[in-house]
Amino acid sequence: MHVAKELEMDRSSLYRALHPMVRDGWVEIGTGLDARSLTAVISSKGNRLLRKAGQRWEEVQTKVVEKFGRPEWAAFVASLQKLRTCAEAVTRNNKG
Repeated sequence: MHVAKELEMDRSSLYRALHPMVRDGWVEIGTGLDARSLTAVISSKGNRLLRKAGQRWEEVQTKVVEKFGRPEWAAFVASLQKLRTCAEAVTRNNKG
């Protein structure tokens, strides 16, 4: 997969964004399938950090949802989904 294209950023911006993660040992860069490509792989240190961050995110999100109210949260998520569907429809219609 071409990550820079998927993220809608140029390759040099992607490399600059990855640099601190490589420097801190969270991501490892290796050779790709050909001379023009590279492969980025999350390291074991990066996986540990990601798991810890995911657990913390779940804790915080649960607290926010509880404080906001579960029914209100469900309505909010439904509204966001409706907005996404509308935006996708407009985008599709403008391409043709």
